[in-house]
Amino acid sequence: MRYPEFPVFGFLAAALVLFPLPRLVRVGNIAGIAIIFWVFQVCIIHSVNSIIWAGNAKNSAPSWCQFCKSLSLQQNWFQLTYFLLPLASTFVDGVSIAVSASTFCITRHLEYIASGRPLEYDLIQRHRRSFELAMCFVLPGIWMFVCVCKFSRP
Repeated sequence: MRYPEFPVFGFLAAALVLFPLPRLVRVGNIAGIAIIFWVFQVCIIHSVNSIIWAGNAKNSAPSWCQFCKSLSLQQNWFQLTYFLLPLASTFVDGVSIAVSASTFCITRHLEYIASGRPLEYDLIQRHRRSFELAMCFVLPGIWMFVCVCKFSRP
């Protein structure tokens, strides 16, 4: 194994990123939950990949590839889309969009708090949650769909 510390720190990072999850679920912070969701899964994927393909490029774990497929399908609600996200690398591409979008949603909410403007809380809360769901899960899903379609053409 070329870099034995990589999987150790990868699994450690995956475990540590879960610590704020109960508090974020309790307050309903969708953007924070989304960051934890995406970063946890990509840490696990990279850690396992560093163990399986340490020093070689041979597909020694085809079942892991199937598992990565199932991880990338967690944000899909219909089984009809099973063929759309077949690669773990596509999922990792989606993470770059998802983490950026989640960070944008968090900074947008912080701007609302810091501005001191009087806001109608119920309407803004409903609008904020739908916006965060669209930005943190739908937008990365669309990006992964575009990546798969781009590479699957002959």
